[in-house]
Amino acid sequence: EGEIRRFDWLRNKALGRVNGEGLDITKAKGFPIGDLITTEKTGKGTGRVFYKCMLHNENHGSFVWYVEKNVWRCFGCGKFGDAIDLYKEIQGVDFKESVKYLQNY
Repeated sequence: EGEIRRFDWLRNKALGRVNGEGLDITKAKGFPIGDLITTEKTGKGTGRVFYKCMLHNENHGSFVWYVEKNVWRCFGCGKFGDAIDLYKEIQGVDFKESVKYLQNY
């Protein structure tokens, strides 16, 4: 019985779900980061778009969204991550709240 529980936990983890929580981490990570960005676009490169960072005050665009991988990085404040990380930073909520919101898009 213990092995079956462990197997279920590992399967849920592999699928990106937190066992018992009903959280779909994979789906939450797939939320388009562009839909979370609230600042102006400052430029575009191959596979990436530059914005003013929403996490700190700046005059130029150091926030980069890598569109194909759906990850971001700010070269000004040094923060980076996926959609879950950005939502956590913007809204000031924890991981679980971020996933709950983003998985329902």
